[in-house]
Amino acid sequence: MPFAHHNVVNPDGAGCYGPPAFHLGLLATLTERWDEAEAHCRFALAMFERLGAVAYVGQGKMALAAMLLARRRPGDRALAKRVVAEGLGIADALDMRTLCRRLTALQASAV
Repeated sequence: MPFAHHNVVNPDGAGCYGPPAFHLGLLATLTERWDEAEAHCRFALAMFERLGAVAYVGQGKMALAAMLLARRRPGDRALAKRVVAEGLGIADALDMRTLCRRLTALQASAV
């Protein structure tokens, strides 16, 4: 995909929206293209971490955990639990209540 590994920024420099890979990961998850979903989610998460975009790291962890729980391969549930816990730590520290609720729902489905 062209531009999947770039960052989307507002033309006037007022905002950075991260890599298109994040949204491609969500789409690949919905269409059950698991290998692509995992690659996009992991790339986006790594990009968010390199940027120091902590709030986006939390969202990236939620996307990765949701993909793992939907995919259901051996080891995915255990990894998803760990990723959700990391995301909850970030969301709680930043007081991101909506993200906390969404991650808590994922955590409940991972039991």
